[in-house]
Amino acid sequence: MNKAIVIISLLFLSPPLWAHGDAARDKLSIDSSVIVNLTSQVIALDYDSRELTMKNPDGEIVKFIVSADEKNLDKVKVGDVIHMQVVDSLNIKVVAAHNAEPGSASSSVVVRNAEGEEPGLESVDTRVINAIVEEINLENNIIKLRGVNDVIEEYTAKNPDNLRKTAVGDLVVITYTTSVVVSLTHAVKE
Repeated sequence: MNKAIVIISLLFLSPPLWAHGDAARDKLSIDSSVIVNLTSQVIALDYDSRELTMKNPDGEIVKFIVSADEKNLDKVKVGDVIHMQVVDSLNIKVVAAHNAEPGSASSSVVVRNAEGEEPGLESVDTRVINAIVEEINLENNIIKLRGVNDVIEEYTAKNPDNLRKTAVGDLVVITYTTSVVVSLTHAVKE
């Protein structure tokens, strides 16, 4: 729920990220993504306990237990480099709606390389939240949104243009997606 509040806050507290058309007719739409690439070198690996110890480029050492779902741990060796790319995406759209109801849904998919292949995985987690605009107070830059379980939250907008792109009864659709790709590069044998 805290993530939903942060996402909804971004919608109405952020400066406009768009520049098109007449603000009175155009509905609000925001797209944003952050990509983080991480690498760590394997410095120790206990195959029996599945404990993997890695060192990142800053020298930080991290230990964790590799899931039993990873069937290719035997292909990982000390000195190998693990690459991880994380992409967080946020899409917020306000659409005209009649008789819409708030709600939320989520899905998660994880695909691992088949047994005998190089270790690796791809995962995608998506959450969609729908809220209804219940009230807009342009004079005080306040909007009230009705979310899941009919809870009404009040937000103060830094930018009144964001409020002018909405109307009472509009549906606010927030889609938050995290994608992760993990791959392995073998150490160069000397």
